[in-house]
Amino acid sequence: MDAPNDTGLSGIAGSLIGVAERQLLAVATDGKASLIASIGAVVTGIEDIAGRLDGPAAPLADMMKSAADSIAGIAQDLDSRSIPELIEDGRQLVRDQPAVAVGLAAGIGFLLARLVKAAAED
Repeated sequence: MDAPNDTGLSGIAGSLIGVAERQLLAVATDGKASLIASIGAVVTGIEDIAGRLDGPAAPLADMMKSAADSIAGIAQDLDSRSIPELIEDGRQLVRDQPAVAVGLAAGIGFLLARLVKAAAED
């Protein structure tokens, strides 16, 4: 008698995993594009405010312009990297600085809890 053939189930599972990976990559790519657009809007807002400052506030305007340039550089760096590269950078951060990773996770968890609580109150 032949042994049970699970190649069919393995093939289906592999196919489903492939579909899920492609969908997750598409969602992550859309999220990255949205984040970059949001960062661009923040940079534009900072530059607009800095452009309105003059007189005694001119040094503050210069600092704001410098900060806007730095933030724009971060957005350009983010835009130049692929999703797998960003994931690997995150993994490397966890390996190199686990305390920072735990702190970030706790902060993100706190923000998500606040958002869920605020949504439940509405």
